[in-house]
Amino acid sequence: MLSLLDLGAAFDTVDHQILVERLRRTYGLSSRALDWISSYLSGRTQFVRYNGETSQVVTSGVPQGSVLGPVLFILYAADVIKLVEDAGFSVHSYADDLQIYGHADPPQSTELMADCVTSVETWMASNRLRLNLANTVWLGTSRRVQQCTTDPLQLHGASIQPSNCVRDLGIVVDSGLTLVDHVTHITSVCFFHIRQRWLIRRSLTVDTAHSLVPAIVNSRLDYCNALFATLPASQMSRLQSVFLSSSSARAAATRSSSRFICHAQLAALAQLSTTGHLQVVPVDVHCTVYVFMVWHLTT
Repeated sequence: MLSLLDLGAAFDTVDHQILVERLRRTYGLSSRALDWISSYLSGRTQFVRYNGETSQVVTSGVPQGSVLGPVLFILYAADVIKLVEDAGFSVHSYADDLQIYGHADPPQSTELMADCVTSVETWMASNRLRLNLANTVWLGTSRRVQQCTTDPLQLHGASIQPSNCVRDLGIVVDSGLTLVDHVTHITSVCFFHIRQRWLIRRSLTVDTAHSLVPAIVNSRLDYCNALFATLPASQMSRLQSVFLSSSSARAAATRSSSRFICHAQLAALAQLSTTGHLQVVPVDVHCTVYVFMVWHLTT
């Protein structure tokens, strides 16, 4: 089971008095250090002015975009972690993103998760935070799809239906834990950017065209790539096709020097392949040899 909780205007609703008191009682800040935090928070106002109109002045919250702001919010909401653990679930917190997950038998899973989320909502309300139930996502996961629960979460009159897949910090998690939806998302986005590069290639210099595709494609393929270790061959081949298209696009941008680049890459990868972490596969495209890397988990 996985629940992704969304907090409405989380950084703007932090109560300064509660935060200072929590820093003193829970974390032991005192004297000059506590006075420094109080001085940092007091007298701070925020508003937006556009086209002669001014928004409501905000006197609470911590500054977004600052180094200290996320740290203060994490300290402010840290008690919710123990609350979730006492309910028998695990929790991951990343700034104002809260993820509750755990395991339970299908007949009890929905009720246990609903009780846990309700406790979190009650705690947040008492600390002047607001849980946005409209954007809260609930996912029942199982290797056997037929065992995934289809019961909604009932929270204070709101009914949250289970989703087939959710987006969690850039990773698309499906109810069967197959990562098929995530691979589909990555390949579609990467191929879109590769096609876009072809449309503007005449406006790019050789160096820019050569570095553009790896910058926008490889970064997406490398993000959380440890999850790909257990992918079946059918899904891994889809990711490999993106590598192939990316390599072809790079080589086409430097057609005159492609053989030199390929030989240099081949020499470097041949040395790396002896460690067993990379497999080098030569691919023949338009009579020019390109190097294609196949990442795999060695046993």
